[in-house]
Amino acid sequence: MNAVIYRGAKEIGGTLIEIQSGNSRILLDAGYPLFLNGKPIDDNIAKLPHEKLLEMGVLPSISGLYKWDTPSVDGILISHSHLDHYGLLKYVHPDIPVYLSSGAKTLIELSQTFKICEQYPINSRLFNMYEPFNVGCFSVKPYLMDHSAFDAAAFEI
Repeated sequence: MNAVIYRGAKEIGGTLIEIQSGNSRILLDAGYPLFLNGKPIDDNIAKLPHEKLLEMGVLPSISGLYKWDTPSVDGILISHSHLDHYGLLKYVHPDIPVYLSSGAKTLIELSQTFKICEQYPINSRLFNMYEPFNVGCFSVKPYLMDHSAFDAAAFEI
């Protein structure tokens, strides 16, 4: 098993971690960064084309993840409904399933409805807390966590 922490080890927010074993790849969160080059990220940066976002490092270079790639990620686990944990989903290939709690899905949809974030489809797969499910070769068990986002989860993988 290999783990790559693209973001979230040395900064707050923008969490994005890949776990790979055999032919299976999953991501833990797909967060939009709160900081760029050590400074709070400007809201207008999100409006730049994806090529520029890749060049700047806002979008990490992850093959098989994005809309313009052939998908090779088995799924994305979203821990909770803060943009720094799900804000990159709008760039994700629509065939990649996104696993999240019912509460997180509802809050993301409300954020889109009230234009807190852009509207884009999510290939949702709902999980229930404490009930294991499989993604590729991984067995995942979500646990309800106390956090400022309703229905937040930690994952045992």
